[in-house]
Amino acid sequence: MDSIFAWNIQSFVENIFNNFLDALSSQLAEDIALLQIDQAAAHFTSQLKWPENIIPLCQPAHYCPQLNPIERFWLFLKSQIKGQVFNTLD
Repeated sequence: MDSIFAWNIQSFVENIFNNFLDALSSQLAEDIALLQIDQAAAHFTSQLKWPENIIPLCQPAHYCPQLNPIERFWLFLKSQIKGQVFNTLD
């Protein structure tokens, strides 16, 4: 499936996450998605209903930068500017 599914929400509680899962499941139709989740309480509430076409992948409880792609970018960026002095922030 070549599409992006995203929601922009102000607060994150289990009923909103359930609505997100339902909407994602509908968007997927017959496809299956692997959804990486963290240890947020809303991801593990007893009221949560995981659709059959969404498989949760639980991130380890301890922060694991190796699983976060942006961390590799920050490492590269820091290596390029390490030790340099800039006259301005521009």
